[in-house]
Amino acid sequence: MMENLRAGANNIVIKVIFILIILSFIFAGIGSYVVGNKQNYVAKVDDHKISKEEFESAYQNQLKQMQSQMGNYFQTLLENPSYEKQIKLQVINELINNYLLEENAKKNGMVVTNSQIKDAILKMPEFSKNGVFDNQTYRNLIQRAGLTPDEFAQYIKKSFLSEQYLKNINSSEFNLPGDAQEINNYINQIRLISTSQLNNNEIKKNIKISDQNILKYYNSNKKDFTEPRKFTAAYIEVEKKNASQNMVVSNEEIQKFYEKNKSQYIEPREIKISYIFVTKKDIALEIEKKLSEKQDFQKLEEQYSQDKFSKSHTLSNWISKGDLPAASDKAAFNLNKIGEFSKIIKVSNGYQIIRLDDIKPEKIKSLEKVKSEINEIILADKVDKKIVEQKQLLSNLSFSNPKTLEPASKKLGLPIETTKPFDIDNIPPSILSNGTKKALLSSTVLKSRLNSNVIQLPNGNLIVFRLTKVEPPKVIDFNLVKAKIKSMLFEQALNIKSDKLAQDYVKELNDNKKSLKFNTPIEVSRNNINASNQKLVEASFNIAEKGKYSYYKNNSGTVFIIKLNNIIYPKGNINSLDEVSNSLVQLRNNINQASLITALREKAKIEVKNIN
Repeated sequence: MMENLRAGANNIVIKVIFILIILSFIFAGIGSYVVGNKQNYVAKVDDHKISKEEFESAYQNQLKQMQSQMGNYFQTLLENPSYEKQIKLQVINELINNYLLEENAKKNGMVVTNSQIKDAILKMPEFSKNGVFDNQTYRNLIQRAGLTPDEFAQYIKKSFLSEQYLKNINSSEFNLPGDAQEINNYINQIRLISTSQLNNNEIKKNIKISDQNILKYYNSNKKDFTEPRKFTAAYIEVEKKNASQNMVVSNEEIQKFYEKNKSQYIEPREIKISYIFVTKKDIALEIEKKLSEKQDFQKLEEQYSQDKFSKSHTLSNWISKGDLPAASDKAAFNLNKIGEFSKIIKVSNGYQIIRLDDIKPEKIKSLEKVKSEINEIILADKVDKKIVEQKQLLSNLSFSNPKTLEPASKKLGLPIETTKPFDIDNIPPSILSNGTKKALLSSTVLKSRLNSNVIQLPNGNLIVFRLTKVEPPKVIDFNLVKAKIKSMLFEQALNIKSDKLAQDYVKELNDNKKSLKFNTPIEVSRNNINASNQKLVEASFNIAEKGKYSYYKNNSGTVFIIKLNNIIYPKGNINSLDEVSNSLVQLRNNINQASLITALREKAKIEVKNIN
């Protein structure tokens, strides 16, 4: 879904409108639904419960994605409880929206089969080596994402359902004849402008900053010239990678796990079906009567079926239980003989009769098929147990000798490392994790100077630290910041005076009471904005009509008066208008999608538990 949403946000107007839509949707989110949580789920949509496990998996995946994008700075953001809660609410919001879309897709007859899921996974370039699907790469990547193959397949299935459903919703969008041209005129117009630079040196001559004013500012703003409290910490680190060294899984362990958990490796019964869909019950009853008279199902299908999603009503792919909407699913899997057909099924928009075309019985996957997966499960379990053991040992050693790290260092054979001095907002990556800031400011660590609790870093490593030195905040000497304050006060005065001068010039020019010599006219457009000309372009497009004036300051603070000479509208060739038209359609699609989700949420009974 997000790929569809992003596709429409490729130019400045579309981006602005799209951002407004999304912001309004986000801020109409789920905050008002939040209640206390004593049950084993985080949210409830009608009768469907979103489990803590499902939420935790989605939340951890979100954290991993944000960590990879923002690096260590992300850990600093997570120290803020409100920021962490905001991420959790967004994850729950997305889980709720996805469920509502999936259910609505099923109610409207959408089907995603196991064959489609398998084909999609085999074609994903992320899982390929030299252009060919590689099973080991596939398993490594989904394991890194914290998913089992079945969980990943379910994720693909849900994505397909939503994608197919949204495509059908969006298929009817179109533009009125003048829409594209109007937007094209706005986006792609060119403005012919001239500029005239004001003499900053004349303004600067009259600006004087006295020592008395500098000292007054310093005394009134000492908090701005105070170095924060500095910490120095000693720590020992147990690396996660060492936990898996020399660790192997025997064939006997794999066999034992397989025998004990065969129920997890069942390939469920699959079927192929055909179906007839009509909107009126009396027609469905007529078809049912003809079928009871042994008339040909396929001919009746071709004659009567009114399905709106598929031209062919025979599903050539194998389907599993749960692939179809609830009523259709139950009827289809109650059929046991090839050629047998169901009774009339009431669906959301009409009536169905289903015929069973083929059966693939339930069977248990062979050990060879799942051996690699079981090996990874057992190995991961062993590593987790080893880490728990190391964590407990590290905790016991640091707790029994709370004023030193030496015994833990000697027992574990690990060096004691020392950080450079740092402040609370710049904790070094070597000890930075969700709990580091809280531990640093705790009375145990800060006041009593005892060892911290064991802290797990984002990479899975374990640390214990203690403070070896704390330097209190101190005000920087006046003489060290005097020049900086003088420069700042000078710039403030210059900004005020130059703004006032420019405003006076613009007013007199617009009133035809003044004249200026301007440079040779140049063209500016919204499509060619960069860091060096952004202020010029924005100011130019803020002028209401040609022949009028405005001003701007460049990045170095120099003031320029701008004259708008002319506005040149694009002629709009077929290709450029088609591009704008397509963007408008995509924008409307995005609005439809946001509106659909809002409507589904309004109809559903949504309850979100307290996630703190």
